[in-house]
Amino acid sequence: IPIFAPISLYAEHLRKHRDDRRKRTLTTFLSEYLVGCEGVPGLPDDFFVRLLESGRGVFLLLDGLDEVPNEDDRWLVRHQIESIFAGAAGTHLRAIVTCRTQAYKGSSTLAGGFREVQVEPLAEPQIAALVERAYAVYYAEEPRKAKTQAQEMIAGIRRLEAERRAHMGQDEPPLISSPLMVRLLLIVHLNAGEMPKHRVELYKEAV
Repeated sequence: IPIFAPISLYAEHLRKHRDDRRKRTLTTFLSEYLVGCEGVPGLPDDFFVRLLESGRGVFLLLDGLDEVPNEDDRWLVRHQIESIFAGAAGTHLRAIVTCRTQAYKGSSTLAGGFREVQVEPLAEPQIAALVERAYAVYYAEEPRKAKTQAQEMIAGIRRLEAERRAHMGQDEPPLISSPLMVRLLLIVHLNAGEMPKHRVELYKEAV
C-alpha cells in the first residue's frame, strides 16, 4: 500500500504537539492525516497505526524534506523518520523521502541505512516528449494545433537555453531541466501565448 504525505504538514503537526510525546510521532501524524484525507467509512481508528507499526505491505512516500522551515524542526523530522525504521517495523517497511539536492545537508541528512539517489536532469528528448504529450491532451480535439503549439514551445526552449549559454557561458546548466520547470513553462505559454526570455520573467508570469 503506497502511503503519501507532505513533510511540511508533519512539521506543522510537530509544532502544534511539541510537548506531547505521544502525539508528535510520525506514525500518529500519518494515521491522523490519512484518516482525515482518505478515511474509509467503517475503518478502525487505529488501522493505519497498526499497519505502520507492522511495516508489512507498506511503501511510505514522504515528500519535501527541504520544505521544513528551520534547522531545529528539520532535525526533529529527520529523527522521527529514522525512528520509524528503528523498531520491528523497520525490517519490513520501505520508504522514499524526497529533498532538493542543495538542501540535503546538515540536519536534513538521513542516516540508518538510507541510500541517497539523485534524479538526473531531463534531457532534451524527454522535455520534448513531455511538451508534446501535454499539448496532445490540452488540444485533444485539435491535433494540428497541438502539434504546432508543441513545436513552438520546444523551439522556444531551445532558443531560451541558447541565449542563456551565450550570455552566461557554455557550461551554464540548463534552466529547463525538471518536470516542474516544464510545467511552469506550459502554464506561461498556454496563458501568455509566448515564451519568457529570462528566469525572472518565467517565475513572474507563472505566479
